[in-house]
Amino acid sequence: MESLDYLQIRAYCKEAQEIADEYGVEDALSYLIGEKFSPLLSALKKAEAKVKYLYSQDDIHWDDNSLNEGDVVLRTDYSMAIAAHYQKSLETLKDLKHLRDDFVGEMKEAFEISDIKGFLESYPSLGSKTPQQAYPDDLIDSAPGEMVVEDIFSEIDDLFMVEEFKKLFQ
Repeated sequence: MESLDYLQIRAYCKEAQEIADEYGVEDALSYLIGEKFSPLLSALKKAEAKVKYLYSQDDIHWDDNSLNEGDVVLRTDYSMAIAAHYQKSLETLKDLKHLRDDFVGEMKEAFEISDIKGFLESYPSLGSKTPQQAYPDDLIDSAPGEMVVEDIFSEIDDLFMVEEFKKLFQ
């Protein structure tokens, strides 16, 4: 994913408004949500999965009165390991969540919420995909226009992603 900041998000929304003026709202939202926003949400989901099983300091409830020397060492070692190995991932996750919120806010300003919801209700295909082949070409016997395994998985991914988008625009 290319480097993204608030100014770039605003530029994407402005471009989408120009597309809407020339080609219609559906094409504009297809560009904005499908090509520009979905890679951000995908990156956010990957970042969340990477740190899914980590405990934050708020989630760890050790009773300080019952700590023996071994528990203190374990707690300190765990905190140091998180800081050393996962701090960058946690910072990336925080940044991606902030960008997601900025993007949603800008989209809500650029387009009517009813237009966004209507677009999402149509379950659009999202962005241009370059699927990784799960099987060698010679094992896939398909006619032109016929769906192959990657197409099916791509459609399923799009369905789940659209459901995530819907939650953001309630």
